[in-house]
Amino acid sequence: MRRMSAAIRALTIDAVSRANSGHPGMPLGMADVATVLFTKFLKFCPSNPDWPDRDRFVLSAGHGSMLLYSLLYLTGYPDYTIEELKNFRQLHSKTPGHPEYRIAKGIENTSGPLGQGLATGVGMALAEATLNSRFGDIIDHYTYIIAGDGCLMEGISHEAASFAGHMKLRKIVLLFDDNGISIDGSTSLCSSDDNLKRFESYGWDVQQIDGHDFAAIEGAIANARSSDRPSLIAAKTVIGKFMPNEGSNKTHSGGLTQEEVIAFRKRLEYPLEEFSIPEDILQKWRSLGSLAKYKEWQLAYNNLPTEISLAFERTGAGCSTDFLLSSGKASTGSITSHEKDHTFASGTPYPGGMWNPPEQPQKQNNANGGACDSPELSTSSDQRTLCHTTTSDSNIGKSNLKISTQDLCIEPQEYHLLKYTEIFNELKTRSQAVPSEATRQSSGRVVKFLTSKIPEMLGGSCDLTGSNNVTPEPFKAISADNYNGNYIHYGVREHFMGACMNGMALHGNIIPYGGTFLIFSDYMRPSIRMSALMGLRSIYVMTHDSIGVGEDGPTHQPIEQLDSLNLIPNLYVFRPCDYIEVVESWQAALNITNAPSVIVLSRQKVNFLQREFPEENMCCKGAYLIKKASRKAKVSLLASGSEVSICAEVQSALEKLGYPTDLLSVPCISILKRNSTDQNRKQLIEPGSIPFVVEASSGFMISSMFGVDSEFLFNIKEFGLSAPYDKVYNHFGLTVGAVLKRCLEKLSKST
Repeated sequence: MRRMSAAIRALTIDAVSRANSGHPGMPLGMADVATVLFTKFLKFCPSNPDWPDRDRFVLSAGHGSMLLYSLLYLTGYPDYTIEELKNFRQLHSKTPGHPEYRIAKGIENTSGPLGQGLATGVGMALAEATLNSRFGDIIDHYTYIIAGDGCLMEGISHEAASFAGHMKLRKIVLLFDDNGISIDGSTSLCSSDDNLKRFESYGWDVQQIDGHDFAAIEGAIANARSSDRPSLIAAKTVIGKFMPNEGSNKTHSGGLTQEEVIAFRKRLEYPLEEFSIPEDILQKWRSLGSLAKYKEWQLAYNNLPTEISLAFERTGAGCSTDFLLSSGKASTGSITSHEKDHTFASGTPYPGGMWNPPEQPQKQNNANGGACDSPELSTSSDQRTLCHTTTSDSNIGKSNLKISTQDLCIEPQEYHLLKYTEIFNELKTRSQAVPSEATRQSSGRVVKFLTSKIPEMLGGSCDLTGSNNVTPEPFKAISADNYNGNYIHYGVREHFMGACMNGMALHGNIIPYGGTFLIFSDYMRPSIRMSALMGLRSIYVMTHDSIGVGEDGPTHQPIEQLDSLNLIPNLYVFRPCDYIEVVESWQAALNITNAPSVIVLSRQKVNFLQREFPEENMCCKGAYLIKKASRKAKVSLLASGSEVSICAEVQSALEKLGYPTDLLSVPCISILKRNSTDQNRKQLIEPGSIPFVVEASSGFMISSMFGVDSEFLFNIKEFGLSAPYDKVYNHFGLTVGAVLKRCLEKLSKST
């Protein structure tokens, strides 16, 4: 075992030395713990890296990435070769400074911002518990997380650990690299926490061991696996073990001289040639893995009742941002050639890559005696109850799922190709037009319908369920006593909610959505950024989107938040103006599987312009002419969300005064940025007309996208005020009368 862990240390030192950059301290300190985990416990299969029931290994302390890369090479993951290790931290390599999701098989998540991996791992474990309750032992695995002192100092670690303890997520094993060293020096410089007592107070099982005692490590992990609570194993380690300055903060990062590398390898009793591993040790590493367990799982999967395997496969179906690149006719069900590459026919698009399901036996007739060929899903709550039965001797393949076959009649590949079209067509048919309501209420109606049809949608809110209008139908909260639900009470934990949603999206078979106020996006921005960086379908519902919040005042009234979210790459921010755009925003968000979406909604009622659904999904254009001028436009009004209804009244007034006016709705700047140029954006505005932008927050993104001068931008340039929302709008000059007056003033100067 010692010589096997030495292989990790040797490869780490060689890679860091060659790159003259990196963080050797943690990999050298945690090599023994990782060796025991991979040789004795971890369920993985390098030849089938996307196996849905694999254990998840999360490196929260992402700076120690050579620990992970070394393990992936040693255990035989095809993407990780000696050449890739030699390219550590080089351009376009599969071995970047911090692990990056999607660039190679074997990386479960992007990590780097400390604490994010820990919280994401909790999300993975929650996904496992939920899916196990629905599908039985076909999903039955552990989540192992390696975290350091920095991870536990970050506030998100408190949010995540508190939640995990409350939910009794017993299949989490947190391996704490307890070396007592940070970049500045000893952790005693800044912290005197007793982490064992801290985690014990959260309801965790806690153990403390010597992180270099192989027997103690094995015993601790075995104990953790038998616990009925999440487990923290504090492994007392020596940072930079075997380096000349072992135990010092100087080993945290930086390279070694050639002389130091030679001395290090001699101490390990390894060949002096860099990147060389003794053949017998490499063979021991390559003999690891769970191929036999994978084959057992595959056999059990093949023997599942057809309705259960179809349900499981269907939850992995989805689309991509190609949905936005199509003609926009989202209701036609057309699909691009690139989208076909993502269909279930070529493998379920699990976030980590394509998992090809085992070949299915011939479909049997359903319980009603007929073939399962109906294109519709039942909305009856009693027909889609997912029941969990706990048994001590449950065997793999004995699924605990109880679900009506009538609920499973859309084939997985059809479900993907339709892009939820049948569901949205039914939603549009059933929709009842209302003259006005808050867009958060519109979204609430949509959410109830969608969750009744798409059981893989798993919602939640940060203690704002009623305000965010994110309640599913039927409503069944997940708890420590019953994971078989469809709603999560996150508590006041915005940062964790975002990371937890990422973990569930990474796990697969779940579409997470979560609600909070737009102002609190600042509390969860790192998690949102990680969603975008990893390309995950996390759907953020953010209500109370402007000064329209009213009485709660400036602390709760977003000003800069909308623009700042629009600056995050690969994040789709939708701000719908009415019920129809709300529906279109949800349709887009569900179809974009390789990027997160934010749906931004109003607190206050707004008047709706549209009464009938257009043939195309207009939100997927980013901006469009929602109400055309009576003749060639002299004025163009641009707005999103609640300000569109204000501009509609301004448009009517300008028309009566002899100024033909176009009204453009701009529901998604993110799509405009991705799919258009300055030239074709400006083509949306009638040549010769004067454009005005109206927004109840900063508004700079819309004005800059369309090249509108700041003097024609009617926005909020300071923090808000506490008062009824209509009085706040009046104070800032965003009423119909005030906007009309300012438009006329500008027009008079332009003629």
